[in-house]
Amino acid sequence: MIYLSYFRYLFYLRIFQMRVTLKNYLLEVLRAILVLTMLAQIGSIIAYTIQLIKVDDAVETSAEPAEQSSPMMTLSGNNTLMVLQGEELRDRAYRSTITRKISNYFSVQRMINSCFGFLVVLQLSLLFKTFPSRIFQTAKNSIRVKYLALIIFIWSITDYIIRFYPGKAIPGYLLYSSYGVNTGSPGLLASPRDINLSLLLVAGLIYLLSIVFERGTELQGEANQTI
Repeated sequence: MIYLSYFRYLFYLRIFQMRVTLKNYLLEVLRAILVLTMLAQIGSIIAYTIQLIKVDDAVETSAEPAEQSSPMMTLSGNNTLMVLQGEELRDRAYRSTITRKISNYFSVQRMINSCFGFLVVLQLSLLFKTFPSRIFQTAKNSIRVKYLALIIFIWSITDYIIRFYPGKAIPGYLLYSSYGVNTGSPGLLASPRDINLSLLLVAGLIYLLSIVFERGTELQGEANQTI
């Protein structure tokens, strides 16, 4: 019986060690994924910055003479589609100006998304650092979760506001129709992009989670004082 109990103890100990090892391995994998994601976001920010600087040359070289006779043009990118119509578009310089403005808009939009994505992943990586320990409901983690909710909330508002730019940068009489743009101008065949309710919902849920973290921190502090 003693030997059986001993082997049973070794068996359960081995199972426990395997679970702990697997848990630590998964956490290391998740950390590595978060680090790679942050590096990718930094690379995207740099790439979009360079693209924003060089967009003037790209626009000038991409214009084809055969297209300049058309009074219509289409601009698309980032789930956005704009159809422009006007006699002014027959002028190559005018078309290039409009294209340059919208190309800058797309680059800035991607840059903003990459910046907010980096901030979100950064807060997640800081949270994951405390997961191996038994006590992760700390004051710092509560603040980090609140920061995460605030970042996502600001992201959704910024994404909504920036989509008014194309309607302001392009004269209203040129904008025939649009999708994914907040024009705010009457008489246009526009499909405005409403505020991202999914991001707002996620921000709200994360904020509620931060309250739970904060309450857990208070209870942990009371328990420590009792001990």
